[in-house]
Amino acid sequence: MHLIMLGLQQREAPDALAAVTLPEEKVPLALRNLKDAPGLKEAVLLSTCHRFELYGVVDRLEDAMALKERLGMEHPWGLYEGEGVVRHLFRVAAGLESEVLGETEILGQVRRAYLMAQDEGAVGKVLHALFHQALRAAKEAHSRTGLGKGTWSWGSLVAEEMGRRLGPLQGKTIAIWGSGQLASQSARHLVAQGAFLLIANRTFEKARSLAEEVGGLALPWEERLRTLEEGAALLAATSAPQPVVTLEELRSLKKPLLVLDLALPPDLPLGAEALSHLEILRLGQLESILKEGRRQREGAAREAEAYLEERVQEFQAWVRSLAAVPLIRSLREKAEAIRQKEVAWALGKLGPLSPRQEAILHQMTRRIVNKLLNDPTVRLKEMAGDGHEERYLEMLEVLFDLSAEEETR
Repeated sequence: MHLIMLGLQQREAPDALAAVTLPEEKVPLALRNLKDAPGLKEAVLLSTCHRFELYGVVDRLEDAMALKERLGMEHPWGLYEGEGVVRHLFRVAAGLESEVLGETEILGQVRRAYLMAQDEGAVGKVLHALFHQALRAAKEAHSRTGLGKGTWSWGSLVAEEMGRRLGPLQGKTIAIWGSGQLASQSARHLVAQGAFLLIANRTFEKARSLAEEVGGLALPWEERLRTLEEGAALLAATSAPQPVVTLEELRSLKKPLLVLDLALPPDLPLGAEALSHLEILRLGQLESILKEGRRQREGAAREAEAYLEERVQEFQAWVRSLAAVPLIRSLREKAEAIRQKEVAWALGKLGPLSPRQEAILHQMTRRIVNKLLNDPTVRLKEMAGDGHEERYLEMLEVLFDLSAEEETR
C-alpha cells in the first residue's frame, strides 16, 4: 500500500491548472472515470481555482505513473508520497498553502472533496482516516493558535476592500460577473455585510443557482452591462480567455464604478484604467494586502506548523501500525485453529455432552485465547508505530511461524 498525491498549483503552473481544473459538480464523474485505473484503491479529488490534487492509495508507486498518463503527461505534476502527502494535506486544510495565509474557505473545500469521494465509494480506510484527521487538525490549529484570529479568505478580502472604498455595504448593489469559487465565496461575504447582488454568468443556470443561494438576482450574460448601470461596484471573476467587455462599452458608462478585476486573464481590457469614472483594482494590486496579512500571521503560522507536525507524526504512527494487522490476523487464525482442534480432542475424550455444556466449553476456550492474545496485540500495534515495525513483525513471524500477505487496503 502506498499513499500518493498528484497535484498542480496556481502559483507553480497556472496554465496547466487552467487546463485540468474542474467545477465541483463534475468531480463525481471524474472519480467514477478513475475507478478502473490500475492499482488505484482509494481516491479523493480536490479541485479549486488554486489547486488540482488527486489523493490516492495505490498498490505500487509505479501505479502513480499510470495515473499521470491518464491525467495528462504533458502537465508538470507534482508527486508526494507517504508522509509528504500527510503533511501537505494537513497544511492545505489549515490554509498554510494558500495565498491568503490561514484562509478558512479551503477547509470547506477539502471537506466537500472528501464527502463527494465518500459518496462515490472511492474512500477506504486510509483516506477516511487521513481526511478525518486533516480536517480535525486544521480546525484545532486555527482555534489553538493566532491563525484563527481575524481569519481571511479571498471572499472576505473582496468584501473588506469594497467596504473600505465604498463605505458600509448595507443596502448597496454589487455586480458579480462569474459564478466560480472566487465569485461564490465573495458573494457570501458581501451578502453577510448587507449588499444586494446582481449576478451574470455565461451559463445562466449557474448564475441563478448562486443567486438563489445568496438571495440575489441572476441576469442573462447578454444583460451584464445592465449590472454596471445599477451597481456601485463590480467583481469581475470569470474564466473567459479574453476580456468580456470593450473599452467603448465601459466608456459609455456615465457613473463612477469600483471594479475588482480578479480574473486570470483579466476580464477588463487594457486601457480601462485611463477611464476617469472607473476605479479599477487588478489581481496584482491586492498583493500588498496579502503580504501584510501574511506578515501579521507569520508567527501564528509557525505555531500552527508545529502543532500540525505533531498530528502528522501521530498519523504516521497509525499508518505504520497497519503493517501489523495481517500478522495479527494470522496469529489469531492460527490460535483459533489450535483451539478448535483441541476442543474436538476434548469432546472425544469426554463423551456425549449436552448442547449447553458444549457451548460453555467453546466459550471458555475462546475467552482463554482472547485474553492471551489481547496484550500482545495491543503492544504489537503500539510498537509497530514507533518506526521499528519491521524488526518486531519479523520477530513475531519467526516465533509463531506465521505468514501473511501484505494488505493493499
